[in-house]
Amino acid sequence: MTPSIPPVSRLSKRPRDPDLLPALDAAYVLDGDDATWLTRIAEGLRVGLDVGFGIHAFFVDVRDPDTLRIAEPVAVGLTSEWQAAWRTDWWEPFMLGASPRVLHAMLTHSPLNHSVELWRSLATFPEFGPLFDRHAAAGDGSRRAGAMRYPDSLNLLALDSTGLGCAFAANRDRPSTTQVPAALARRLGQLATHIAAAYRLRRRLNASPDKDPLVGSDVVIDARHRVVHAAAEAQGAPALAAIRETALAVAQARRGASDRGVDPQAALDAWHALTAGRWSVLDHFDRDGRRYYIARSNAASPDLQDASALEALTQRERQVLGALALGHGNKLIAYELGLHPATVSNHLRAAAKKLGASSRLDLARRAKILVDAQRSS
Repeated sequence: MTPSIPPVSRLSKRPRDPDLLPALDAAYVLDGDDATWLTRIAEGLRVGLDVGFGIHAFFVDVRDPDTLRIAEPVAVGLTSEWQAAWRTDWWEPFMLGASPRVLHAMLTHSPLNHSVELWRSLATFPEFGPLFDRHAAAGDGSRRAGAMRYPDSLNLLALDSTGLGCAFAANRDRPSTTQVPAALARRLGQLATHIAAAYRLRRRLNASPDKDPLVGSDVVIDARHRVVHAAAEAQGAPALAAIRETALAVAQARRGASDRGVDPQAALDAWHALTAGRWSVLDHFDRDGRRYYIARSNAASPDLQDASALEALTQRERQVLGALALGHGNKLIAYELGLHPATVSNHLRAAAKKLGASSRLDLARRAKILVDAQRSS
């Protein structure tokens, strides 16, 4: 028997101001295997994104457009019918079966989108024509034979400029006709930069011999916010002040995950994904249960310096260009790197002058071409 989509009466309303701190909290719990880590984040996202039909999540690697890799997805909150519809109508034919060219376009379309929006943008690809036709046939709410059983999802891509990250798809029971509210889109963009940074940190820790976050940290701050260790590169007053300020924001966000008296958005605003464009700051408990706040070097390092056109750029300008290539606006780049928005604007203007870009759109186009070329080299 063909599984059917659950009736609309099962739809639960999303809170008007969803709290994304549970997902942020889960991202920086760095122990466990990759599937467990990803599942915890998806569970945290259910508060803000799940409207009753569950969330899928999977790892992506878009470093080489010709050999894209996507991992087997994890799922939370799905019925067996929804799982079957998602796998047979979307995952197997159009994720596992799509050409690398189409898959690359799909996974780099935009950090936040609805699947119906994505399908329209890909309708010019021959293999996506039949998919869009099937989706349009089901758009009136009917469930005719042959009509697509998986109508839509809200998709969040947490990708850094190296081309590695993960994606989350919150299932919908009907095609979306409205845009994601601007305030929610901003919060999700902030969260995505944290997830990308946390995933990058996990990979680096897993590649280290001891895998202990405390070992190799540039700065360690105790529970009373006293600096107990600072490596040479972080001993300057501005760097230590910025890291201590972020440690306070981490403490506030951690309290916000369980304390309703904490404003979730204020806590998310204060905890930038990176501090001073270099350090991830997070809390950590040692084996004796003592709490510390640690800062570890964790910049994305897209390694664009090999391109002759970028030889004149500073490291910070390359870093900002890498974020611009992902489609991030100035405010999100500033949040992601822990910089002032005016500083980001200055770096972009300097980069545009050095690269001969005539406009922001031209600069973004050049940055994306250079990033894609470097990933595939």
